[in-house]
Amino acid sequence: MRGAIMLIGLICNFFVCRAVVPGQNDLKTREKEMISRMQAAVQDSERILAIQDLAFLYFDGYFNSSGADSISELALEIARRSSDDRVRVMAWNSYIMANDPDQYHSKGLEFCQKA
Repeated sequence: MRGAIMLIGLICNFFVCRAVVPGQNDLKTREKEMISRMQAAVQDSERILAIQDLAFLYFDGYFNSSGADSISELALEIARRSSDDRVRVMAWNSYIMANDPDQYHSKGLEFCQKA
């Protein structure tokens, strides 16, 4: 009898461990909301803030530093096209805050000097 209970527990544990963790769904939901916010943004500063939040999500939520870097590059591209210096500084600061300074040291240093 005890062996049967342990076997049932083992089987249940196997299926529970294979289930999707609720936090994973939450991350996907947040990602979709941030992308929608980014697409709906009218001003460059709004779009950069939405991109920064998305980059943070990739860095801190998905532990994907290269993804965060790529997303941050979108903000830098918006800043390059902008004639507003405040938008440029916002994009540089956004990059510095949302990326790993050790992995992207030269880029971060360049943007620190520009800001």
